[in-house]
Amino acid sequence: MSIADPKIAKLVHFQGYPQALLPLTVSGIPSIHICLDLIPELLAQPQLKKRVFAILLLSHLCSQYTLPKSFSVARLAVRVMATLLTGLPSALR
Repeated sequence: MSIADPKIAKLVHFQGYPQALLPLTVSGIPSIHICLDLIPELLAQPQLKKRVFAILLLSHLCSQYTLPKSFSVARLAVRVMATLLTGLPSALR
């Protein structure tokens, strides 16, 4: 299976799906690496749920695809996570 239309991939990933499917999705769809391009936009969404989904998706993508682009997007995700943590009360950190 491959992703024929990147716009559909974007739509599906912006809507989200159960996190339990992430390992299967990343390992089972060879062209899923195109989603690395979607991660920065997902991380910029105001909904925390979408940001968390993006970070989880990215963790699986980085494990599957050890590319320079994966590393670059992972650095962005770490910065976003650090920013999110500063907004939490210290008791929840």
